[in-house]
Amino acid sequence: MPIQEEDNLLPEEKKIMIKKLKEADDDAKKEAFTEMYGDQLLDLGIPNVFLMAQQNGHKLIELIVKHHIYYRISGEISQFCDGMNDVNGAWSMVTTHEDLFQRMFCYKPEMLCGDHVINLFQVNYGLQGSNDRSLEDTSIFGWELFLQAIEGNYFHKDVG
Repeated sequence: MPIQEEDNLLPEEKKIMIKKLKEADDDAKKEAFTEMYGDQLLDLGIPNVFLMAQQNGHKLIELIVKHHIYYRISGEISQFCDGMNDVNGAWSMVTTHEDLFQRMFCYKPEMLCGDHVINLFQVNYGLQGSNDRSLEDTSIFGWELFLQAIEGNYFHKDVG
């Protein structure tokens, strides 16, 4: 598990804990780490904290990250899946046909483009030759320049 990718998901206290474990390069520092964090890690359900801190610090780091990202909310995830299955086996259907449900459950940002914006609006022009129509043409021209700027990647905003 590449720890660096999940680093932005961890709270500051976990980052500090992991940093201290990485810096524990001798027995005294490892013992100081287990004195400071050992009981807390045992309370999280991480087994063999004292032995892992001494012998396999990388595995202990993986367990800390895994606990924070998955295990601490696994009960809620399980309850969600069970609740979905209570409705005609909906979660089983989702997992069986995951490609059909991926957009519903997985956020994938897309670059904002002119077509996305154009589809949000419909232009209702005034009568041809009226003063309103002249002002509308000027506004639409500005609007089209804005959309061209979007297409030219001058704006980098995510839409979901």
